[in-house]
Amino acid sequence: MDKLVAPKDWSPEIAIPLVHSKLGINEILAQGDNSINNSVSEEPDGLILLVYRDTLFSVKAPNYVSFPVGIGILNDYTISDTLTLPIDSIGLNLEIYNNLINGNFVFEDPKLDVIITNSIGIPLGINLMVLEAWSPINGTTLIELDNLTAPTIPLNPSPGYPLVPGNSEVTIYSYDKTNSNLNSILANAPKYIRYSAQGITNVPPTTPNFITDSSRFNVEIKLELPLYGSISFLTLGDTMPFQLDISDPSGEDIIVSEAVFVINTYNDFPVDVSLQLLFIDSNQIIIDSLYYTGAEKILSSGLIGPPPELRTYKRSHRVTEIKVTESRLEKIAQSTHVILKGQLTSTNGGVPLVKVYSDYELEVKLAVRAKMKLGSG
Repeated sequence: MDKLVAPKDWSPEIAIPLVHSKLGINEILAQGDNSINNSVSEEPDGLILLVYRDTLFSVKAPNYVSFPVGIGILNDYTISDTLTLPIDSIGLNLEIYNNLINGNFVFEDPKLDVIITNSIGIPLGINLMVLEAWSPINGTTLIELDNLTAPTIPLNPSPGYPLVPGNSEVTIYSYDKTNSNLNSILANAPKYIRYSAQGITNVPPTTPNFITDSSRFNVEIKLELPLYGSISFLTLGDTMPFQLDISDPSGEDIIVSEAVFVINTYNDFPVDVSLQLLFIDSNQIIIDSLYYTGAEKILSSGLIGPPPELRTYKRSHRVTEIKVTESRLEKIAQSTHVILKGQLTSTNGGVPLVKVYSDYELEVKLAVRAKMKLGSG
């Protein structure tokens, strides 16, 4: 068989994969300020859940009750004592929350629990003396529970109290959009929730009862924010090493006659996607971008299933091609990293409502398809 010889003007076409990235909600979670009080978790079905909590503790009984020497318990205690807890605050500082409120996420189903743990064996009345949210934009707004605002929010019915020394009783008061103004509070993008409480013993007077030298009560505030609501936009991002090297093993010059960037995108999220890639050099300077007109809407949302799950059941896929000049390709070849930004934007101003699950991903594959010639041309 005769040897095949390429003509002098032969121009082969090659495809070089450049970037493969999967952006999910975990990219935001990894940046979160998770602590014992603030955390990001997921419900059993995978729906992302933000949890904020903080606890105030009363002083122990010997700070306001005189116990006889060697006696650690008093029975049938008839005095009514007022215990005021100091003001404390919950910082809404999870990175994902900051990203969401900057993107105008409206939480559809927020929940606030007031949890009383009481080891005082006497009826105890609890009033919330301070309960407010603070936003750098809107200032202080009173949180309303059962149409009441502090300093006159009594917790009804009164919390339980133990019948046996050494035990504790836990009482939970739950609030949502039906019996509070949490939705409008969160629409103001608060950064802190401030709260305080006051406990009054022997309300109403009841015997028999007891109080021990270790008796106390505490008030815990727990805020849960499921990622269920409407969203104007949410930004996901990633930075990756980048190398564009078109060369021939012989060392002979290669001339690129044509080049096309090919972008494959796959979207699980229930919102549309606008995409931008920024090419940066070793000095962290942006030297080019994929789209000159800013982030480009390239992908519709995944297909959304019926309520109540509202889970996407089919990811959307699109291939986009962008022609690139030889000079631009040479400039991009100087890049050492690429910044990928995906902006998730719902249509119709946040309608319909969406749910964000932990397994959702935005997958991006970038390749260059080029026609080349060897030699100086």
